[in-house]
Amino acid sequence: MNDSASEFYSVEMVQEAWNKAIADLMYPPLPEPEVVDDEEGSGWILESNWQVQVNSLFKPEVLDSREKKIAFLRSLFHHEIYHWILIPYDSVTSAILVEKALRHIS
Repeated sequence: MNDSASEFYSVEMVQEAWNKAIADLMYPPLPEPEVVDDEEGSGWILESNWQVQVNSLFKPEVLDSREKKIAFLRSLFHHEIYHWILIPYDSVTSAILVEKALRHIS
């Protein structure tokens, strides 16, 4: 994990939430998350290397304690890791699989 986490999400908070999330999901072999500055979104997963990105500029007022921030990050990590678990391909391959599945059940 990079050491450039924002003051809002400290490196320790991100690491703690990540460790809990991967433990919850049986330790998927994913790279450490990275904290980035972006104008949109709370976080995402990169299809190129499956690294989760956390947006340091996403700072909801309801996240007013360390515990709430860790809970939010853990939930965000769960969401992004599930993209890897359920759709372990690029978007094009995923769309093809969904289309074929829909044709099969129609």
